[in-house]
Amino acid sequence: MPTLTSLFQPFQLGPHTLRNRVLLAAMTRNRSVPTTVPNDVNVEYYRQRAAGGAGLIVAEGTLITQQGSEWQNAPGLWSEEHVKGWRKVTDAVHGEGGKIYAQLWHLGRINHPDAPEQIKAKEPVYAPSAIAARGGKFRFLPGSPVMLPQLLLTTPANSFQLGGRRRQCQGSQIRWC
Repeated sequence: MPTLTSLFQPFQLGPHTLRNRVLLAAMTRNRSVPTTVPNDVNVEYYRQRAAGGAGLIVAEGTLITQQGSEWQNAPGLWSEEHVKGWRKVTDAVHGEGGKIYAQLWHLGRINHPDAPEQIKAKEPVYAPSAIAARGGKFRFLPGSPVMLPQLLLTTPANSFQLGGRRRQCQGSQIRWC
């Protein structure tokens, strides 16, 4: 049975050896300003967490498509520019001896047609069902998620696959762990 001291001992997680069992859970920071491309602020935030001793960092929700975000300034992973931004983040984390994973994200039926990135995407709000979300509120827009999204089963799944491929980045564009 693990003891408190084992919290700070190296830990094998699949093929990855973590320096300890301290995990930084994903927290949406909205620091990819003025766009959704990870920038120096993102780099410094994750570098500090790695330098502080986190054994594994789970990155904030990382949007897989421009369509699918009501959350402004959350980082994305749908273009080469995003990949380059995340590469700087992962390099900084690895430079401090840390490990990092991406949390791939799409807001589905919680999205809003008036969200800035949604407007730029020129795509409808889609979700795995055409049932409106109940409750909650939008962070940056007035109202609540009551619109009926368009049912589109393949696009979100394909976007997660594409986001996953960008996360892996054939070659070594981004080394996530």
